[in-house]
Amino acid sequence: MTDEHWGKLVKMWSSPKHKEICLLNQHNREKVQFNHRTGSRCYIAQLYALERNQSLGVCDYYSSNHRDKHKDEDPTPLELFKEFHSSQKTGFISEPVQKAIFQDLTWELYLEKVRRDELRETIEQPNLQLADLRKISVEATEARRTTTAQLEALKKEAAWKAEMIQSFRMVL
Repeated sequence: MTDEHWGKLVKMWSSPKHKEICLLNQHNREKVQFNHRTGSRCYIAQLYALERNQSLGVCDYYSSNHRDKHKDEDPTPLELFKEFHSSQKTGFISEPVQKAIFQDLTWELYLEKVRRDELRETIEQPNLQLADLRKISVEATEARRTTTAQLEALKKEAAWKAEMIQSFRMVL
């Protein structure tokens, strides 16, 4: 590098506009919660490259490692997120990423519980209806028995009255 090039770089770095841009970039970098480890590619570009490599049959370290992990089924977004945000060397996932994964798993667990409760209600509702029908059936059977017993009592009473009327007729 020549002295002239170095002077131009120092002049550029010293300019207020460049310093303002650097501060703005620094501020924007601080906002990043989940650092990915896919190199210069953004998350979506990495997904696209992964899918493209798989469709073309290109085998690099990442795609072969990815294929080993997921065999014939597509990975979930959570699995891809873990892969793109962890280091292949250390396997380290940053604390914000771990928290996000934990929140996602907590949310999935909550949704699973809601689905389970809905399913339980769906299953229990016919059982409750069946119990109600059994109760109605028992009540109807008891009512039929009571009615049958009352009918028999009335038949006996009617027969007794008929005998009494017959015996009064004979006496008269």
